Amino acid sequence: SDGDVSLTIPDETKAIGLLWRPQKDSLAFSVSGNVDTCESCKITKRSVLSTTARIFDPLGLISPVVTKAKLVMQELRRLKLDWNDSLPIQLESRWKRFVTFLTTINTLNIPRYIFLDYALKIEQHGFADASEKAYGAAIYVSTVLWTGSTIVLAWIQKDPSVLKPFVRNRVRAIQNLTEVSAWQHVPSKENPADIISRGIDPEKIQDCNLWWFGPSFLQDHSVVSPCVCSDINDNELYQREFKKTPTDPVCLVVQGQEVLPIINNCSSFTRLQRVIGWCMRFVRNAKNSLQPSKGNLTSPELFKSLMCLVKNVQANCFAQEIQCLKSGQQLPNSSSLINLSPFLDEQDILRVGGRLKNSNLPIERKHPILLPYNNHFSDLIINHFHVLYLHTGAEATLANIRTKFWLINGRNCVRKIIRKCIPCLKSVHLEIVNSCSTDAFIGALKRFIARRGKPSDNGTNFVGANNVLNKVLRKILKDLFNKESTGKIEDFIASEGIVWHFNPPATPHFGGLWEAGVKSLKARLKRVVGNTVLTHEEFSTLVTQVEAVLNSRPLCNLSSDPNDDFVLTPAHFLVGSSLTALPDPDLTEVPMNRLNRWQLVQRLSQIFWKKWSKDYLNRLQSRVKWRKGDKIFKENEIVLVKNEDNSKTFNWNLAKIIKVHAGKDNVIRVVTVKTNKGIYQRTVNKIIKLPFYD
Repeated sequence: SDGDVSLTIPDETKAIGLLWRPQKDSLAFSVSGNVDTCESCKITKRSVLSTTARIFDPLGLISPVVTKAKLVMQELRRLKLDWNDSLPIQLESRWKRFVTFLTTINTLNIPRYIFLDYALKIEQHGFADASEKAYGAAIYVSTVLWTGSTIVLAWIQKDPSVLKPFVRNRVRAIQNLTEVSAWQHVPSKENPADIISRGIDPEKIQDCNLWWFGPSFLQDHSVVSPCVCSDINDNELYQREFKKTPTDPVCLVVQGQEVLPIINNCSSFTRLQRVIGWCMRFVRNAKNSLQPSKGNLTSPELFKSLMCLVKNVQANCFAQEIQCLKSGQQLPNSSSLINLSPFLDEQDILRVGGRLKNSNLPIERKHPILLPYNNHFSDLIINHFHVLYLHTGAEATLANIRTKFWLINGRNCVRKIIRKCIPCLKSVHLEIVNSCSTDAFIGALKRFIARRGKPSDNGTNFVGANNVLNKVLRKILKDLFNKESTGKIEDFIASEGIVWHFNPPATPHFGGLWEAGVKSLKARLKRVVGNTVLTHEEFSTLVTQVEAVLNSRPLCNLSSDPNDDFVLTPAHFLVGSSLTALPDPDLTEVPMNRLNRWQLVQRLSQIFWKKWSKDYLNRLQSRVKWRKGDKIFKENEIVLVKNEDNSKTFNWNLAKIIKVHAGKDNVIRVVTVKTNKGIYQRTVNKIIKLPFYD
């Protein structure tokens, strides 16, 4: 009946556009054979395309046959024939022969399952070939990549940077996707992909063992000798894709004894670089008088002068190492560069090697230029970076230098120039307020929270703000809003989690880590600004620059490993990177009457930096003052309390200790006392024991 379903296995069924024969588990083709090949039939470009489209081969099993048809279409496009134009006689006879044997591909019976259940080892071999008209690839289960071109194999084994763009981009893609060692050469007669690139007639593909089973050495597991590409160096096609070596010199090559005296006679790196730059321009203009260079030195000219200086210094200090690298020998164990994996770049500049070569960093960061220790040129570089980055300390200066150069024994070399190391473990936030009122503080607090997050000392304006927030706020909210709105606002304030923690009054040493910085900042800022009248915007700019200076100090020593490319500063905890100012000319020695308002602010900032870096920033001192308590106070003890106005001893008030407050280290620094005027908290520095308690 019509509803019956047959459960028998059919002889053929369709699968992925092909015929699948389940009983044999094989794939076959079904190409229509009703193509007119009679003498009276007109063969046009349209009919050729129609016949070609009937060959459906999604798996590429008969790619050589399809290539044969596509080559005919390729020639028709080259002849620019219309769709209904007849084919030339030569192409027509060639096409008729192809169509005559096209149906022979219907006799193919290709196994679908290519694996073996008992296989212990599976290999995949990929073959590639290209002709002037087509290219193709054939893959057989292994990961060996075969190419029929020794030239292509030689290109793949080269550094892409030495090749022209078209070949370079493709070689780089191949090297990124495959291992270079997996590529081998296969002769054309053993390369099945060669059949695709040239095409094959339909009647020949069934008996083509090279196409169906691969080359003979894969079947009998014979070893193929690796191809040696050294014999193609003189091949014109091979050499054609290499970039031409520029004829213009990268830098002026002069004798070392002529350049080194110039280096030793200069006290400024900038002046030295420009002197060499002008000399190189003079020589270049003398050689090319028709198009002389004019105007100020350009950035490329300054770069070439720097490379000239570096090359001469390295040739003088690293002569043995450079000779070893050029001759392919290992560096001697006594060399100071043995641990830096040095190499010579295209300009014969000695650079640091290492693990960073595969990173995306600029070349100066991945492979900094090597500079010798105890050399005048290295000293000029150190001093240049030290001044360029606003007289930073040893660690920051070394970090900035290592963005371009690698100094041998760099830390000691930098310390010798700077004479001291200047680390800092504090970050600072500065705010400008018009007064010490509670309203001014609340505004500053909002700005602080918006920029930094949430907290304070025990200034009276801060306590006043606390009282306003805790006592007056509820009354104001009730007067301005209804009960529901007031509750929402109070919930929001509570959700902010703002809690005040006050130090005892008149005890700035309780916040030593921040109060020392504030005290030093105030004193030096007063001396720097002096009687200068600044606008609010100018003073805000100055304070912001001062804050950036304080927060740009390194927190820890740099590693001596050239692969470590990071230095930690307080700014990293604030903005995620270091804070650096734009380089400005030194205005500290310029008379103030010659400066405009902006230069005046920059001059004040530079003077502050010099004073602060000289007097304040040094290694953090141990807080030995509170390591142990030299005074022991007990509850119910009678003591004398010094007056707040620092009056004489006989004006002190008698008090009783009602509670002692020990810190986390069990040292008592604060006590609660009761006097005839009330109960107060006082630091032990304000408390004097009576003689009979000692």
